[in-house]
Amino acid sequence: MTARFLPSGDTGLVVQLSDVADHATNARVRQLFEAVNAGGLAGVIEAVPTYRSLLVQYDPLVTTQADLTRAIEPLISTESTVRIDRVRRWELPICCDGDDFAPDLAFMAHHASLTTKDIVEILAETEQTVYMLGFAPGQPYLGDLPEAMIIPRRANPIPKAPKGSVVTATGKTVIYPVDNPTGWYLLGRTPVEIFRAGATEPALFAPGDRLVFKPISRSEYDDLEQRARHGDYQPNAEIIS
Repeated sequence: MTARFLPSGDTGLVVQLSDVADHATNARVRQLFEAVNAGGLAGVIEAVPTYRSLLVQYDPLVTTQADLTRAIEPLISTESTVRIDRVRRWELPICCDGDDFAPDLAFMAHHASLTTKDIVEILAETEQTVYMLGFAPGQPYLGDLPEAMIIPRRANPIPKAPKGSVVTATGKTVIYPVDNPTGWYLLGRTPVEIFRAGATEPALFAPGDRLVFKPISRSEYDDLEQRARHGDYQPNAEIIS
């Protein structure tokens, strides 16, 4: 589809690149994000990549939506794949033991006609992509779960999913950096601090990163959680591009 330029209030412009959210579209969004950041466009305050769109916040005293649209149009690539610098592959520990950490694991297994062990193994074997950050600071939205694990959102949200909860719905995965109400299903918890407000790079992940989960025991979780709280632990990551 031809890119669509949609107003977002009087200080924002949404550049929608596709009607579908997939790897190719998301790669184009990230490429446009880098191009806008590097372009020195007048009035641009911030660009925020999402699954299939780029939100550009601007100063209306410096530029207009019409002028910004004309400036961005030449930056849009029609290529389906792009090379993004510093893409990392993370190995993130997850504990799926107990009803407090994984209260919905059995329900998910029943929904998928699998065992709880099968679900944990799928999480460990599936490399997921960080499509975007949002809703809470540094909160990653991951994709690419197999069809068996695609489940609708809850009919009735719950008031609290603890910090570090790994939740899923509609084939996507989210990791909560803070306690949060949710309409998604809780499959486990990670001890990793995925957002640190005072750090040079507060968000652990970036759009385009890849992630696999590494199942750990409750005792391993307790040890890593204490180390992470004191800034003495960070998960393994390798740069893959």
